[in-house]
Amino acid sequence: MNLTIRGRQCWALLLLFLTGWSLTLPAGSRDGWIAILIAAGLSLLFLALACVPAERVHGTLSSVFTGVYGRVGGMLILWGLCALAFWGLCMSSLSFVIFLRTVSEEMWPIWLIAVFFLLVVGFVAQGGLGRMALWAEPMVWVVLAALVLSLVLTLPDSEWREILPLLQNGWNGIAEETWYVLTVPFVECWFVIALLWGRSENTRPSCLAAAVTGGVLLAWTALRNITVLGQAGAQAVWYPTYTAAGLIEIGKSFQRGEVLVSGSLLLCSVARAAVFLCFLSDGVTQTLPSLSRRSVVWTAAVACFAVCVLAAGSTLDFQRAEVFYRMLLLPVLLLVAGITAVGALWRTRKQAQS
Repeated sequence: MNLTIRGRQCWALLLLFLTGWSLTLPAGSRDGWIAILIAAGLSLLFLALACVPAERVHGTLSSVFTGVYGRVGGMLILWGLCALAFWGLCMSSLSFVIFLRTVSEEMWPIWLIAVFFLLVVGFVAQGGLGRMALWAEPMVWVVLAALVLSLVLTLPDSEWREILPLLQNGWNGIAEETWYVLTVPFVECWFVIALLWGRSENTRPSCLAAAVTGGVLLAWTALRNITVLGQAGAQAVWYPTYTAAGLIEIGKSFQRGEVLVSGSLLLCSVARAAVFLCFLSDGVTQTLPSLSRRSVVWTAAVACFAVCVLAAGSTLDFQRAEVFYRMLLLPVLLLVAGITAVGALWRTRKQAQS
């Protein structure tokens, strides 16, 4: 279903993609919230660059890449990006599986969690980006309400002295944490923007607004985790956002705040994984028209399931894969975004002159 995606839907989809990362947000240092704000600011330049093809070229992923890089070069680059999207799908799925298995104290087997998650992701991605955007528009308000409510309700438990002294590790420590956050989740947003090329209205302002909103929410979440749990307490648990939300109590009738927060944010995890799967299916079906979207989606889901079952039992392997993923993602997407933007500008100028 090739629907035109409105600016508000674009904002909602990108914000869901960003806020889903807050559930597994690592503790970091007491200055981590500053690093997130800096990363969000830097990401505005990258996202503006990534939006250039959406404003200059109207076409599919395949037509944009073949128009800039040539037929063979465009196909090879798109296939490489599809492979990177599959890696992102595996990382998102593994993150969900490991999280749910950890907080449930290994109540459920890995294969069952992976099957449940990938079935939901597969059905969402199979509908295409248009349906995903329609789903994201109302869902983002549920997620924002749950996240903001949890942040406000934990304010009485906050000890603001925990963030002092500022810049404890100096600017070098801030730079390292900024790189970490800039890569995931902000640079990852390129996959969302690429899917919006030629399909969305007001892509640039919507994406920039989502990055600012997401950056503020992620920074506030990191700040809350430190002020509520303390730096040592936040670093002592696997998921400080989940642990801090567990302190929420509303009378005697509601004392499981982590369920409210994690339940809504897990919807964001579905959106993140579905974006990667949607990009993969679009890229493959546009270069190989003989394949159907359904076959590509479910083949990738089965392959991702195999990865989850093999790798979810080893947290160390997951952490190593995540480091390699971040190291590869930033330079590749910066290079692709820059060259594609310049190529799109040159192409439209050439067409205008002719």
